[in-house]
Amino acid sequence: MSLKHCIVHGIQRPVPGADIRTFVSDKEEASEGPIASLFEQYRQGFQRSAQKQFGHFGSQQELSMLPGLARDFHESKSSFLTMTQTLMGHLQEALEKYEDPFDAKIIFAIDDLMEQDQLYIFWVNHVEAIQINKHNELQYIDYVDPTKVTFGFKVKFDQWLEETSNQYLTILGSRGNPELNEVMEEFAGFTKGLDKVEQTEEFLNIVEAFAEAMPDENAKEYRSQVMEYCLEQDKSGMPVSVNELSFQVDQKEPTRFAQFAQERQTDPMDEIHTDRARLKRYVRFTGRDKNLSISFSSDRFGEGIIYDTDNDALIIKDIPKSLKQQLVKHQLKG
Repeated sequence: MSLKHCIVHGIQRPVPGADIRTFVSDKEEASEGPIASLFEQYRQGFQRSAQKQFGHFGSQQELSMLPGLARDFHESKSSFLTMTQTLMGHLQEALEKYEDPFDAKIIFAIDDLMEQDQLYIFWVNHVEAIQINKHNELQYIDYVDPTKVTFGFKVKFDQWLEETSNQYLTILGSRGNPELNEVMEEFAGFTKGLDKVEQTEEFLNIVEAFAEAMPDENAKEYRSQVMEYCLEQDKSGMPVSVNELSFQVDQKEPTRFAQFAQERQTDPMDEIHTDRARLKRYVRFTGRDKNLSISFSSDRFGEGIIYDTDNDALIIKDIPKSLKQQLVKHQLKG
């Protein structure tokens, strides 16, 4: 992975309803040093976020200049500097619909991953803090916090231009600002192409169907291997590779699970972007009401924990030592 191009521009509306001003750089940053470190921190934060959405450029691409400008750059019809400067003008126009004040830096970067170019765009806010200077005086300073990605976009050029996927455009928005999210999605020309919850549900149903054909002791180990791999991929911000997972769960027949999955997928694909919340619900059973809260690993279900459907009762064996001590102590008091 290497940083090939990078530049930082500025955009600002100082007070609500005021004119938007842009501060456009006239040269690229060096692809090493502080900017490379900052970009990598933003890239990792973007990659690991569970809030990302996957999609593609919409059919009405004339509403966004990003696809055309990115294509021209990739085909060497324009420079990286020209592309980003023009996009800043387009961003300024898009933000006219948003009246709140803002003061942001926009990082544009081209990253090379395994000889495949990827365009990243990050909206960077400064955070105010207090420092003690060398004269032991308190003063306010602004700093960049790369752990908080306000907005981010990623375009995978190869998947887009070769039309091998409808998930080549990734967007990460702000949770608490739906109006600004809408403006930024319009700026990117983003159209959602993937329902992660639906895709995860289908994948987990396939995992369960595969487990049902195994002896109980093998199925337990298999589920554990699958979840360990999936959660590790999610933690790294990477999709589940069905072929890689198939090899990990059965090295004697490394394609068996992959073939089983492909036959049952609505839209057969090797890479699956999973929903973190749904994965965790598969690993653990949880529930609560006003007077009761309970959570346990799915590995315990059917063995140490049994659900009696006739009586709508949950039978728990081998309860945790600390809970047992509390129950015994309570009984003695009674």
